[in-house]
Amino acid sequence: MEIEDWDMDGFKLLNMNGCSINYVEDWATCIREVIHQPTKGYCMSAEEIQNLNSAKSVVKAPDGSMQCCSNTSLSDLCFLYSSKELSDKKYACIAARPVTDRLSCKTYRDCLVFRDMRCLYPSLPNNTHLIRVVHDSGPALLYVGDPYLLLYTVTVSGYVPKYSFLPVNLPSMIEMLCKYMISLSGALAMLNSVPCYALDGQWILTAFIEHVFQKSIPKMEDRHFITNCILLFGTLLLVANIVLAMWTFFR
Repeated sequence: MEIEDWDMDGFKLLNMNGCSINYVEDWATCIREVIHQPTKGYCMSAEEIQNLNSAKSVVKAPDGSMQCCSNTSLSDLCFLYSSKELSDKKYACIAARPVTDRLSCKTYRDCLVFRDMRCLYPSLPNNTHLIRVVHDSGPALLYVGDPYLLLYTVTVSGYVPKYSFLPVNLPSMIEMLCKYMISLSGALAMLNSVPCYALDGQWILTAFIEHVFQKSIPKMEDRHFITNCILLFGTLLLVANIVLAMWTFFR
């Protein structure tokens, strides 16, 4: 479930739930940190909670979580809070954005520096997290759902386009094209060096045998015989591999 639609093309990411994002690798690191660390809460005064709370009833969802907001709401979220350590639990349906803009907390004691404050935790099913991504182009982006979905569906680039008409993923496309070209060129070079008739490997093998075995095998006819045997074997092996690959592909 998404709190809001994401459109992050060209945004410079700063942090995720307080985890700094300075490099492309930090995106995955921060997501894993969100998954493995305890859920953070947010400090808010009891008076503000009472004024912003729109919950009419609290029900237990099939997934085991407590829900106090309407299913049609795209911005509200059910929060759990208490005045003491997980005792006297209460629930409040509040818009997620004004809550997540507050100071974060792990326990209610983190909010005791302020008068009559509470630590609000999102009431969510297992494997579901409230994620706040801060960027340099406006309000923070909020997401509620499985963090792994962000890891595998959101593409993060280490480049920011200088001009707006340039696509964000242009450097990645060029990088991938270069990788494919290098891989293809390397594969063709290896194929061309196979000791086979009509390939450069034929002349590589001939030069190698002439240079290495010229003294140990003085007769040229014997060296040519060895060369032809290896070339014949290499040609048959290459043809067999091609036929096998074509048969596997078209069967």
